[in-house]
Amino acid sequence: MDARRSKGEYHLKEVRDFFRLCSLLDDSFLTAADTVKEWIDGRTQQNFPMWKIVAAAFLSKSRLASEKATAWLPSLADEDLRELQPYLSDIVSSRWVNQKTRHLARKYVNRSHY
Repeated sequence: MDARRSKGEYHLKEVRDFFRLCSLLDDSFLTAADTVKEWIDGRTQQNFPMWKIVAAAFLSKSRLASEKATAWLPSLADEDLRELQPYLSDIVSSRWVNQKTRHLARKYVNRSHY
């Protein structure tokens, strides 16, 4: 999957490829999803994996990016939340994130067990 930007195309496959999109976390999930739809402009039939932006934020080990990423969790589909489970589990056991972020991540890890 490619996302078009002003200077060309970016190839987005692995979670780490999505680091460049973490700035979208400054917006609400719906606003970011609309932005991505504009970039893609019908070039793919697949749904864009917004969960990979969240995963990239967690992998960045940035406290701020991780806090912003957790704000998107309620907007993600159950299938996307299942994809995020390994990343959420890492957040739950990480000391570099604040307690609120760990607590919210734990909520979604526990939710997946039902």
